[in-house]
Amino acid sequence: MPGRNTVMSRIESRAAEATAEIVPRVRAAIRDGRCQGATDMWTDDQSKNHFNAITVSFTNEAGDASETHDLATSKFPSNIRATGANIRAAMTDAMQGIGIPPDEFNLMEWVTDRGANVRKALVDLSREDCTAHVINTVVRSALSVPYYEVRQKAFDALSPAALEVINTAEAAVKAVKGAPQRLVVKGVLLDALQKALVVPQAQWRSKYSSMLTSLCVGKTKVLSVLEALGQQDLHAKVRDMDEDIVKKNKTIAAGDLASVKQHLSVHPDDTQDIKHIKEALSDLHLLIDVLVLIKEAKEVVQYLKSSGLASNLSKKVMQEVETRWNSIHTMLASVLDSYDEIAGVLELHGEGTARHRMQKIDRDMLKWLTEFLEIFKTETKTLEGNNHPTLPCVVLASVSLRDNCEPELLDSPHLSALKRRCSFFLGEKFNPSIKAKVATFLWPDYKEMPMLSEDERDQVKAKVRSLMVEAAEAGGKVGGVDDPADQNPIDAPPDPKVPRLDRYAKYRVRPAADPKDEVDKYLATSVPSVPLHQLQQHCKMLDRPEGLPRLARVALRELGKLATAAPSERV
Repeated sequence: MPGRNTVMSRIESRAAEATAEIVPRVRAAIRDGRCQGATDMWTDDQSKNHFNAITVSFTNEAGDASETHDLATSKFPSNIRATGANIRAAMTDAMQGIGIPPDEFNLMEWVTDRGANVRKALVDLSREDCTAHVINTVVRSALSVPYYEVRQKAFDALSPAALEVINTAEAAVKAVKGAPQRLVVKGVLLDALQKALVVPQAQWRSKYSSMLTSLCVGKTKVLSVLEALGQQDLHAKVRDMDEDIVKKNKTIAAGDLASVKQHLSVHPDDTQDIKHIKEALSDLHLLIDVLVLIKEAKEVVQYLKSSGLASNLSKKVMQEVETRWNSIHTMLASVLDSYDEIAGVLELHGEGTARHRMQKIDRDMLKWLTEFLEIFKTETKTLEGNNHPTLPCVVLASVSLRDNCEPELLDSPHLSALKRRCSFFLGEKFNPSIKAKVATFLWPDYKEMPMLSEDERDQVKAKVRSLMVEAAEAGGKVGGVDDPADQNPIDAPPDPKVPRLDRYAKYRVRPAADPKDEVDKYLATSVPSVPLHQLQQHCKMLDRPEGLPRLARVALRELGKLATAAPSERV
């Protein structure tokens, strides 16, 4: 068996050979506009060292297949901050170290996650969001209830009377806090009262609760100060202010889902204003049951693993990992697959409350939740591919996920609420770029793009035409011959003038116009279905003078680019 030094030297020599072979091809792909980079940073759990990986993908020189390569992995200095400028410098140095100069680095297109520092590092370059990260963000946003969202929805649902209470309270608090220190009011320590009152800021609406509470506690003193200031109208409004909204505005412990659910439940003694607010939050109230189930499933898996009871199961249970795509689905599916077995193991060997924990996980809800999340996992897996086109699938994944969120007659109230929430976040966060739409257009099976509006389709066709011009100007030759546009004019000569009887015009059916350019010709051409893994080979066959050589050149440049940063994530 070779020694450590021998192994290391062989690794280094093989790495040098691979670099010498691949870098010239990458540089050519960069200059041709065929190359896309992906990058990811991570920290080693043991050594705590930081690393940065760069992968590239491109259509090969033959134009009939995609290639993905791990190009560079470098250690990021632990003594400097991971700012955008520092990350950009580290990436440039790593690429220059293998022979790719900065001017060519600056020509590359990129696909990355939405980390603020990475986006800033590549701010002046063409960058796409990793679609897998976007889908993961949609799922995690839908399956969480930030407290600011609850407050915002509650505030938006306030009646005019409730808003008047808040506006009156805010005006009174500001008036008292702005009172001059020389003002003397019997029985009032002005400085202490001013410090006790809370003034909310527009971006922190959680402070409205504190403001209302502080006003109610010191209401008598506030009225005295307002009277001393001569603000009689405001004095009267505060005196007659309806305090029900304040009394019902209870605080809840952060992270305590049971408390949140109880707080949002409708009670018989609720005022109409409070009922209206809670009705506006009904979807969130239903969603909490789903979140509780996920929380209980996570705790079951944690208990099984920490206690060693997981070894008694015939199948492995998986824990959720926030940074891993689809890990919520993976965890729920593993619990569902072993539901009865887990319940039996906990009943026999569990301690205390653990033996009854599975009773808190409703099996029917677990089943439909797992099935609902399955499509998100399926679409992510489709988009993660390396050596076949994935960018054409982004638009299709977007509409597929939206279809998955369409309500159905037999949906439970909880599933309906979750679908509405996912649909909202899909609209907010998952909007395919023009680059992704162009890639879908280049797939003959979906070139009509019925899922897009007419304006969007026109934008895509205009973009394709501009890319055709760019490709022709950059390449000089198209399809191995001179640009056919110079040899075979596309526009036919005008028809000769002939006599026409206008009274018969309505019976005349004009023949379909000849295609004016390659985009129109492509749309007018009917071809058999093209499998995704054969798409580049199909486009390669168009690269001939009598075919669609300009469009083929665009496909050569665009179809080798990926929808996700998965290759760099796997380094």
